[in-house]
Amino acid sequence: METWQRMLLYAGGAAGVAAVLYYLLREEPEGSKTAEGEEDAEDGGRSQAKKKGLGTDAQSVEVTKEQVQEILDSIVESQEKMKAHMKAITKELLEKQLDFMQIYTRVCEVQPEDPLARRGISMMDFDQLLSKHQSDPQVRRGIERIMGAPDAPAPGEKAPDVPARRIVEVHAFMLQELEMLLQQFHTI
Repeated sequence: METWQRMLLYAGGAAGVAAVLYYLLREEPEGSKTAEGEEDAEDGGRSQAKKKGLGTDAQSVEVTKEQVQEILDSIVESQEKMKAHMKAITKELLEKQLDFMQIYTRVCEVQPEDPLARRGISMMDFDQLLSKHQSDPQVRRGIERIMGAPDAPAPGEKAPDVPARRIVEVHAFMLQELEMLLQQFHTI
């Protein structure tokens, strides 16, 4: 593997890990204000969500299949925006030598707003909504898009052959990079 390819893999891996760490470690501001001046901390964002017809208790307010599809679409849109930002950050990493905190800060700056949080829906409630509408083919396609499922290959189209040895090499490299990142993280 050429040096630039290794650097690209390293930068992409570091940016991806930084994004995951940000998501997992971010602190939500307590008592953040809604548009109406109510405190989200008091009702967990339920009042604003119920006004939009998207209550956090899936049984208290009826959420339509169309609303679920709209939420799925906004999640996919948010993921696409973040992918574009991560490509730009990766390119920046190749040009500049940035430490972990600089990368983390950069990722925090570009992270789009969480579509579920914007609507006041918890992950558990969204899971219930998806379960309720799981029989709908459009909802299933939306879930597949979120999970990153590729479009079905055309009949007769063959996927590229990747030798098992190469897959093992890639996983060993990822493990090595994660261990280095973990050591750097522990020093912070």
